[in-house]
Amino acid sequence: MIGKPDKAKLLRQWSRSMHLFGLFVMLWLPVAVLAQTGPHSDALSQGYLPGTGLTVDKQQVFTDDDWAFLSSHELSCAMAPNWPPINMYDQDKKLVGIAIDYWELISKNLNIDIQCDVKETYSEVLQDIKARQADFMLATSITDERKHYAQFSKPYVSFPIAIATTIDKGYIPDESALTGKRVAVGRGYSAYQILRKESPGIHFVEVDNTGAGMKLLARNEVFAVVDNLPVLARIINDNNYKNIKVSGTTKHNIDVRLMVRNDYPQLAVIFNKAIDLISEEDRQRILSRWLDPDVVSGFSIALAEDEKNWLAQKHTVRVRTVDWAPYLIVRDNEPPQGIAVEYLKSIEKRTGIKFEYEVTHQPFAEFLESMKRGQGPDLTPVLVRTPEREQNLSFTENYISSPYVIFAREQEDLIMDISALTGKTVAVPKGFAV
Repeated sequence: MIGKPDKAKLLRQWSRSMHLFGLFVMLWLPVAVLAQTGPHSDALSQGYLPGTGLTVDKQQVFTDDDWAFLSSHELSCAMAPNWPPINMYDQDKKLVGIAIDYWELISKNLNIDIQCDVKETYSEVLQDIKARQADFMLATSITDERKHYAQFSKPYVSFPIAIATTIDKGYIPDESALTGKRVAVGRGYSAYQILRKESPGIHFVEVDNTGAGMKLLARNEVFAVVDNLPVLARIINDNNYKNIKVSGTTKHNIDVRLMVRNDYPQLAVIFNKAIDLISEEDRQRILSRWLDPDVVSGFSIALAEDEKNWLAQKHTVRVRTVDWAPYLIVRDNEPPQGIAVEYLKSIEKRTGIKFEYEVTHQPFAEFLESMKRGQGPDLTPVLVRTPEREQNLSFTENYISSPYVIFAREQEDLIMDISALTGKTVAVPKGFAV
């Protein structure tokens, strides 16, 4: 992902170029993709500001307090090398994996060099965080129990919890099929913490790690093994298990995060900023390096059968395209660009949906009315959800938020908040939700 540019700097640049005064007002404009039948947006928390000349400056992203915290603490990291392909040993006993690659980028963004202390089991790592003998670990997820002694970064990758069985078993649609069955799971693992709460009817067999669970499954001592999808796929492949397959996924995901001891809340905030600076290109490179193509393209998005069937029909979705920079940018003899286009490209890559951009100069209010009547394009990628619009239109979840900004003439007094506009004449595009 691309790091978010400094908002204040951006506003100053826009103000100078337009010879207007702009004030950043703390009212947030959530933007959603609108479609009569549209895909669920896979949010990417990136900025995309072509033509502004802005670049990410770590000195602006991180505060003086952030740098002071890092320089005044000798931080320690703990991890276990038995969660492939997230963290594991290679043939030379070197730590490798998805979490290691992310950590290299995070530590580079923070100008730090910290080597992790390797423990035999995941449970030992959790105990070290709880006892504050380690300051953070690279890969885990949030559970109610862990919240008592740790804080967490935002997730840097997410995978569905999957179900592995022997090849004689049929498709398993979700975890309800495991009720009353013996299911192996890593002791203290996120999959266990999530499923034991949501599916108490499963008879869990706790093991040191998922690899140990697979050995039980290969000997038919358990009905299934659960962990996140790439972990199961990697262990099956690496150990050449001919009698084991991934038979389905559960309704739950594991959001992989860094865990931080609970008396270091600032460290979690610092990690979040460093994660935001990781580009989408780097994220895809890491996944492509460690995951099979089928895992990256298909199972990384949990889809219902009717959704899979819809995608199989190879629809072309017509996208309303207007010049509304930086969300949508239309230039003569050039393909559309902008924030929304980048999101649609990512959706297209992950789902196979073909988007066809239809450039239009139709006024916004007229466009909305035509959409309500089922006319015009299939989708507009930039629209705010309102109760009135939801009566006729379907929306995805929000994928980006932007501030409302007040522009006034330079000679006007400073406008501190929206209440200063009471009794004033304010221009706003017709049909906009403000």
